[in-house]
Amino acid sequence: MASDKEQAEIIDYLNNDYSDDNEFTEQLPASLLQDISPYNSIILLYGNKSIYGSINEELFRMKKNLSLESYSDVRLVASVVYET
Repeated sequence: MASDKEQAEIIDYLNNDYSDDNEFTEQLPASLLQDISPYNSIILLYGNKSIYGSINEELFRMKKNLSLESYSDVRLVASVVYET
């Protein structure tokens, strides 16, 4: 399990270094540190336009259509939508 310090460092990174865009950081939930505390790992997914098409649209479609309740070990704790 990640330590409290390591989890706080992840949140600090997301708030201060991950993106220069305030629109991203403004959408991070205030409860994010508390939300990730029960887990020993997190996965940050992001998408953009690529030569293969719009990755963002595919991620949004998956989020709408995927029932995460059917995966007992998977939790979506936050979703941020913004364009650069």
